[in-house]
Amino acid sequence: LCEEGECGRTRTQAESTSNKPQRSLVVGRVAFKKGTLTAVNKIKQTSHQLHTGGPVYEGDRLITGNDDLAVISFSDRSRITLLSNSQLVVDDFKYSPEKPEKSSSFFNLLRGGLRAVTGLIAKVDRSRVRFTTVNATIGVRGTGFDILCDGSCEPAKGRKPMRVNVWDGSVSIQQSDKETVLNSGYSAIVAG
Repeated sequence: LCEEGECGRTRTQAESTSNKPQRSLVVGRVAFKKGTLTAVNKIKQTSHQLHTGGPVYEGDRLITGNDDLAVISFSDRSRITLLSNSQLVVDDFKYSPEKPEKSSSFFNLLRGGLRAVTGLIAKVDRSRVRFTTVNATIGVRGTGFDILCDGSCEPAKGRKPMRVNVWDGSVSIQQSDKETVLNSGYSAIVAG
């Protein structure tokens, strides 16, 4: 993502230029895409099409259309594949190699599905990585997994079942006061 420390220089320059609130920093890049990938960012109040190599910012809502697919690589070496007709919000993503204990990555899947491989943030503190849907919150344990919503994951559309498949490590599925640990090789249907 960054060659020869350019991300560190960008962060330092941005922090020293002004006391005004800063725009989001680049937290990842589009590693691959088939079809269209749109980013809508409430913080920056922008909407644009992303291309391979394009930046992903904290606060971006990433949207794929019919028959589209996108792979996003994040600065902590995590990777998310966003399936067709999906919407994923990068709610919070902060990664600092100098202070890994203060790093975090929180995502909100609004529609569709994804495949995730966790990175360095999960290795330091797995509680600092979370994937939220209307049905449940998925916590990671050094892992590779899939989340697929049947229909929309949005609360306004009603709660439909969600499928979780773990193919490496394990995840914890949190619903209200109930937690279920799902290990590699297992799948679960999470009721709405």
